Amino acid sequence: ALVLTHNIDQPFIQQLEQNDDKIKFQRIDAEVTDSFEEKEEGEEWENKTNTLTEIFRKALNNDKLDVQVKNLKNENIASMVTLSEETRRMQDMMKMYSMPGMDMGMFGNEGETLVLNANHPLVAYIMEHEDGDHTQMICEQLYDLAQLQNAPLSPEAMTKFIARSNEIMMLLTK
Repeated sequence: ALVLTHNIDQPFIQQLEQNDDKIKFQRIDAEVTDSFEEKEEGEEWENKTNTLTEIFRKALNNDKLDVQVKNLKNENIASMVTLSEETRRMQDMMKMYSMPGMDMGMFGNEGETLVLNANHPLVAYIMEHEDGDHTQMICEQLYDLAQLQNAPLSPEAMTKFIARSNEIMMLLTK
């Protein structure tokens, strides 16, 4: 593992990769590795994955959302977003060159994967209450919380997130 802290590091890594096809760098957190999950297979697991994918796509009104369902060893993590290495490098390049008026939102959510932890009670709740009163709100909240791990939300998304958070807290007081 390398810790790259200087502005020159990104271009240096790219130069190394361009000069030798055998060299490829990837961020440690680019995807969920085997050491963080317990493998599941079979038709039941595939059905669970397909069901959760459809629930989240419907709740978020995004039929192109890439969803993965995993049994993460850490039961405290409900959801997270992973970005492909290409997407991260594009973000880094845009930051480095301060490209005004350009944000990653204009490229859609390409290279982004929503990872759901099947071991988390909220994800289990969504599976059990597919058409529940609060299912959509929980899906939206899990997605926004996962997004916040990578970058700030857009002003519109942040406004909705805060309103939804307040609504959830009001539900807890009843």
